[in-house]
Amino acid sequence: MVPEGWFSAKIGEIANIQVGRDLKEEAYSEVATNQHTIPVFSNTVENRGLYGYYNFEEYPGNSVTIVGRGIGLGTAFSRKSGFGAIGRLLIVSPRNGSFDVEYLENYINFRLRIFNESGGICQVPIDHRFSF
Repeated sequence: MVPEGWFSAKIGEIANIQVGRDLKEEAYSEVATNQHTIPVFSNTVENRGLYGYYNFEEYPGNSVTIVGRGIGLGTAFSRKSGFGAIGRLLIVSPRNGSFDVEYLENYINFRLRIFNESGGICQVPIDHRFSF
């Protein structure tokens, strides 16, 4: 049941979905420095996924990252400012402010049932047909 004034849509219709890349070692530092101020998040839940710091912004803020593989599979974190992402970390960014990232974080963490592919390491299948 969809509340009045809301609409039902597939996530791929209202958001851009990307996957983290390999670590850009030439732009990376394990600790924050004057040059390395942009957080890099990895595919983990420990410390909200913080892995280190880049000297450039790879993804814009106002996004949600979702652990796509391993321990913490399906855990979401809203990201307010720019960041970097590595590994099988999914990045969901609203198109034209189509949703609130904190709402999506809470919806994923407390209401959404995550199905995973079977294999040696659990992972979320990337399919833009999911709807909320």
